[in-house]
Amino acid sequence: MKCAVRAVCVLVLASLLFGTSTAGAEEAYEKILKGALYGSVFGGLLGAACMTLTDKPFDHWGYIGTGAGVGLMLGMTLGFGSSMFTKRAAAEIDNKGVNFALPTISPDLDASSPTRLASITWRMDIVKGTFD
Repeated sequence: MKCAVRAVCVLVLASLLFGTSTAGAEEAYEKILKGALYGSVFGGLLGAACMTLTDKPFDHWGYIGTGAGVGLMLGMTLGFGSSMFTKRAAAEIDNKGVNFALPTISPDLDASSPTRLASITWRMDIVKGTFD
């Protein structure tokens, strides 16, 4: 039990020390806000389309708001999911400097084994560099 508590404390400390840069946070917020905007517009249009399918369409204006609200929630969820699962390396080097972060561990499926059985391997990028 003490080992698990120590491991959690080390992971929390590492995440605080090696957090992502603000540029990555701005990109994540941008994805979430774009997803929310597109989701609410699409949901509102879908609500308007459902409103026209009723017997008395002008009595059901609430369908547009409900569609926009559901679209907003789904768009935010999709934006949050796409921004949180971007692959990160432990050290990212670019023209501005070096950023340290907790690396993303992702599974890779290898179907080329001689036994014809698929094997799953785990991958973690240590260093990532982009230069212009």
